[in-house]
Amino acid sequence: MPGKAPLSSAIPRPQVLAERALSALERFSHIEAVSGIALLVAALIALTWANSPYAASYEHLWHTQITLGFGEWGVSRSLHFLVNDGLMTIFFLVVGAEIRQEIHDGALASFKMAILPLGTALGGVVVPALIYLTPFDIKGFGFFLQDFGPCMNLW
Repeated sequence: MPGKAPLSSAIPRPQVLAERALSALERFSHIEAVSGIALLVAALIALTWANSPYAASYEHLWHTQITLGFGEWGVSRSLHFLVNDGLMTIFFLVVGAEIRQEIHDGALASFKMAILPLGTALGGVVVPALIYLTPFDIKGFGFFLQDFGPCMNLW
């Protein structure tokens, strides 16, 4: 094949197999839908595990202490803390950078193209607030959903 060097017999067979597997994984990771599929599969596994007879092991995993350190410096926190305060911070930093890039040169650069995403974002803020403020009457007990726990803290 032009452009590809033939595999040398000097390269061990396990290394050749590993390179093939990693190149397939690299091609797979460049598909945009993969991250969404991986997130959906992880959520399904977590829901199944947390609602199974093995739920105690799931809880135990989240409270496992993990230590990150470099030289004299180190921090020891639970996995739950590191995911919530560490990885989520990085996630929102990346999302914010992508939105900023889209506003400057992408699909959100014109108001006409941005109207649908802006409307859905506004709906994602307003609808939970309205649900939170709506009075419900269940079996004669009138109450407001003060313990509903919407996706944002309003007060």
